Amino acid sequence: MTPFLAAAVAVVLARWWRGRRVAAAQLELARAALPELLELLVVVVRAGLTPPLAFVELGRSPPPPYGPALRAVADRLERGERFATALQALTEHHGTVVETLVTTLVHAERHGEPLGPMLDRLASEGRLERRRQAELRARRLPVQLSIPLVCCTLPAFVVLAIVPMLAGTFSSFRDLQP
Repeated sequence: MTPFLAAAVAVVLARWWRGRRVAAAQLELARAALPELLELLVVVVRAGLTPPLAFVELGRSPPPPYGPALRAVADRLERGERFATALQALTEHHGTVVETLVTTLVHAERHGEPLGPMLDRLASEGRLERRRQAELRARRLPVQLSIPLVCCTLPAFVVLAIVPMLAGTFSSFRDLQP
């Protein structure tokens, strides 16, 4: 009974861990694609569509991780829900990643503020964040490349440079007469 219980616990933990990794990967993918979504939203709003119509249009050809969420917002809008309520579908699908965007859109709708400058600011912040993340990955690269350098290049250097030198030294010791 104990081995069966241990195996069952191991399977449950493995599935739970895999689920957490998948969720974290999806969250990271959504975070990475947010600037693209913001840029598309800026383009569509600047083209003259209202924010609800912009979301309906973006739901037709969405950026990859946001497809289901944008289609859910478009479906809610087509059923007659208010724009602020329909935007909760974005938060339900992607959580805190889109919270600033949803808050900005709801604030602009409720208070009648111009949406263009707000979206421009969000898009600019998204581009800066994407740049920061790229710089962070670039700074980590030398550390990650040091492992192959040490494991592959250093042994090759020892075999090609140090071993022949030691062999020559030992052969000269053999030639000496005591």
